[in-house]
Amino acid sequence: MLTTEVSAGEKLRSIPGENIAKMKIDLALPDADSYGHETLEQIRRNTGTDYVVMGSYLALGNGQLRLDLRLENTNTGELLKSLSDHGTEAQLDDLVTHAGAKLRTELGAGEVTIAEASQLKASRPSNPESDRFYAEGLAKLRKFDNLAARDLLEKAIAADPNFANAHSELASIFAAQGYAVKAKEEAQKALTLSQNLSREDRMAIEARFYVTDAQYDKAAETYRTLWNLYPDNIAYGLQLAAALTNAGKPNDSLAVIDAMRKLPPPENQNPLIDMREAVTAGTLGDFKREQAAAAIAVEKGKKIGARLLTANALYTEGWALSELGDSKKAMEAAEQSRDLYAAIGDPGGSKSLTLIGSLLSTKGDLERALQAYELYYRLEREKGDVEGMGFAQNDIATELVKRGDLADAAKSFSHSRDAFHEVRSQDAEAYALSNLSAVLLEQGKLMGADKARGEALAIFRQVGDKDGVAYALINTGNILDARGDLAGAKNSYTETQAISGETSDQNISAHALDGLAAIASEQGDLDTARNQLLGAIALWDKIGIKLSSAESRLALAAVSLNQSNITKAQTFARQALEEFQIEKAINDIIIGHTVLARSLLAAGNIEEAGKEISAVGELAAKTQNAAVRLQYEIDASRIRAQSGHRSQAEATLNSVRSQASKAGMISYKLESCLALGEIKMKAAEIDAGRTDLASLKRDANARGYVLIARKAEALMAGPQIKQKVN
Repeated sequence: MLTTEVSAGEKLRSIPGENIAKMKIDLALPDADSYGHETLEQIRRNTGTDYVVMGSYLALGNGQLRLDLRLENTNTGELLKSLSDHGTEAQLDDLVTHAGAKLRTELGAGEVTIAEASQLKASRPSNPESDRFYAEGLAKLRKFDNLAARDLLEKAIAADPNFANAHSELASIFAAQGYAVKAKEEAQKALTLSQNLSREDRMAIEARFYVTDAQYDKAAETYRTLWNLYPDNIAYGLQLAAALTNAGKPNDSLAVIDAMRKLPPPENQNPLIDMREAVTAGTLGDFKREQAAAAIAVEKGKKIGARLLTANALYTEGWALSELGDSKKAMEAAEQSRDLYAAIGDPGGSKSLTLIGSLLSTKGDLERALQAYELYYRLEREKGDVEGMGFAQNDIATELVKRGDLADAAKSFSHSRDAFHEVRSQDAEAYALSNLSAVLLEQGKLMGADKARGEALAIFRQVGDKDGVAYALINTGNILDARGDLAGAKNSYTETQAISGETSDQNISAHALDGLAAIASEQGDLDTARNQLLGAIALWDKIGIKLSSAESRLALAAVSLNQSNITKAQTFARQALEEFQIEKAINDIIIGHTVLARSLLAAGNIEEAGKEISAVGELAAKTQNAAVRLQYEIDASRIRAQSGHRSQAEATLNSVRSQASKAGMISYKLESCLALGEIKMKAAEIDAGRTDLASLKRDANARGYVLIARKAEALMAGPQIKQKVN
């Protein structure tokens, strides 16, 4: 109330209460009636303020209050004014008005006009009960207790439904917790009720509404007006830059940042400018600039004792270092950030755990990565951030997939989807559904995978997320490929590739090339498949996703083997396996060994092929990935048959054929039939073998599986010509 009173008429600029709360946390300042010169200098450096008002109130009994205030100069440490006043609780407004008038006089701001007094009245609740709940709510909010703050602000609104500021603060809490629709509703109410507020307060509420409604261009327009009106308030410049970045105009954001650097000191040295530059550079993919700007913010933050800002800057720098491939320094930054957040009691610091988890996962420490994500989830749950819980569950599920625990991963993705659905975060919900679809496909649950994929695609198209549409189309192609609809799968991958051209997302383009290569290979166009995989590998290497690059390299090994280039097949397979082992990607390890075993078998080295396939026998027996399990059984059976265990091999292959047929996984059904025909031909059961292979050839050709049809035809021709090792 006192802050609003002193600021009326726009002759004085007050530091927002939120900034003061952060400053007290940064400097670990206790509540006090006065501070020494050294402490005042720290306050000046941290907030940029020229003067500090401090004081206390005393309950005298019988509803009587005494208010004591001190006005001090932060530069000189001089006490400029000491005043005391008293009255009843019912006269609280009058107490504040009298105190504010004396402070304004001392600071040369003059008296409040009639119009300004009207605006002051409009900025306050209509009754003491609402005022108390609002004040207590802000206090909780500034101590990072969003759940308690939300409850108190809702009580403030219940006591005075027309209190615009309470609606606006509640909107910010809902936005932080991921309740986008509720945030927009409260921001709209605040905007409607803000007409009698001061111009600055009204426009600030208007801008917040536009942000909650994702109207970033309009938010930027409003913040630009505020910054032009109040050029000494750097907060509006920072909010303008953020809105421009969110509006997809990062270069315009950088222009605003450059303008802020031309402000007179000390404003132009504010580390928040460096932080905004770092974030904007990150959206442009300029990770070197992001890291450099964040590092400057870290140093400035440490110098002025801004622990919260320093923690945020370290977190940002850590992600930039991670993108630049310096995982050691990235982990150091992440751990420092985590420790600083913990020291100031900010549960929002749980985000540093996402970086720690990512770094641990990248180096193959899946267990500790999972522990980091689980702690992240618990912290998000404690502060009631449902959206944060959804992101944590997504990270947990991703890690479970790497460990091969698909059943629990599917549950976590489902929980993630439910969390996003609760807060009506549609885009995030669609990504969770898309991830769920991919896991269900790996489990061989094609119907469930297709249902989740369809829901995700519909949401992505509804919200206009082109990248999301592309990822859903990748899932579409994968499902159609598994079902044997090669033409449909190719169309989906081609559409995905077209979208990647529009969005310049190289990750999507690489996925599309992988998918197209798989179809080209199945259709017998091995040269095209090879070129597409080389293109995918180049993209994966460029964007630094080593695991995906290794998976594409393994697919290239399979293509090389089908082109009778056994030496290259073995080289590519071994290269891929090295990365799979580093990242402990269980299912990739299994498939890597099967491809290598296949190449050894093609070279006539049955004993070594058997060792390779046996090396992952236990892993294959436990895998929850249907495709991996079926492929392993097919390749293992081929080796068993040539090692004198024909009956066991045929029994396994018949089981694979039955499972694949039941699941609708056509390629594995055809592949098992090919292996069975091969066994008969090599056992000199020529007539029976040719009959089976002829049937397989017709079926494969009808479905577009030209490569399998060719292999069937080659087997029908008689004894195999030994492949050349080159």
